[in-house]
Parts: sequence; C-alpha cells; structure tokens
Amino acid sequence: MLSMNAEGLPGVPAKLVRLGPAGAPRPVADDVTFADWDGERSEVVVRRVNGAARLEWPIGTVKATTPGWFSDVRVAPDGRRVE
Repeated sequence: MLSMNAEGLPGVPAKLVRLGPAGAPRPVADDVTFADWDGERSEVVVRRVNGAARLEWPIGTVKATTPGWFSDVRVAPDGRRVE
C-alpha cells in the first residue's frame, strides 16, 4: 500500500513494481499515489492523470475519475469491491 503525506495530499507519485518470475522487479504502473491488491494478484491503483485522480482496477481499467482525490483505497476482504 502506498500512502499520502502528512497533509493528506499525494506525495511524489511512485512507480508500482512487482517481482517477476526470476525475482527481479518489474514496473507495473507510473504516477501511483495509492495501491492495494486483491487476492488474485490484481492491483487496484489511484494515479494522477492530466491533473485528475483515476481509480483503476485492474490496472488500465478506469472505474472512477475525480478532479479531487481518492483516500485510503482498499480492496474489500472478500476481493469483490473497492472500499
């Protein structure tokens, strides 16, 4: 999980990486401000795109966009929704 800074605003967007089959890091997504995983190794991310916050789950599938921000995004324990 990536988090926000102390003021509740996104810090420096990060590059989300996942370990590949050989154990080497593999880039998955850029400009990520929040990330979480469901039970199937599918990531939910919030990233900044053209000044807007975009919720994607799985990565590349936009579920919601806002000019503001999304906070404390988590995949529900049953893996069926984002809270």
